[in-house]
Amino acid sequence: MLGTKDHEVDLIASIEGRLVPFEVKYRAQATGVGDLKGLAQFCGERNVERGYVITKNFDDFGTLPLGVPGMEVRVAKIPAPLACYWLGLAEVTAARSGDDLG
Repeated sequence: MLGTKDHEVDLIASIEGRLVPFEVKYRAQATGVGDLKGLAQFCGERNVERGYVITKNFDDFGTLPLGVPGMEVRVAKIPAPLACYWLGLAEVTAARSGDDLG
């Protein structure tokens, strides 16, 4: 999704009526707040308080405050292998329960 200043968010999921933005930063260097302008813009415009950043390095894990004016927006940095595991587990669990995630 492109914002008004051509910043983007890689993926936006709708989970139980909430918008959940994901940004993928699959690179060697650590991801900082300055790398997440599109995510910050989206969260500010849509009043979203949480998002996720998928990272490359397994030790690039933690939370970041995005610094959106008037809001307390935090994003969780999650290494790609762990994110893939969680997404796969959610799909398997939904399939076994007969629930459709999409």
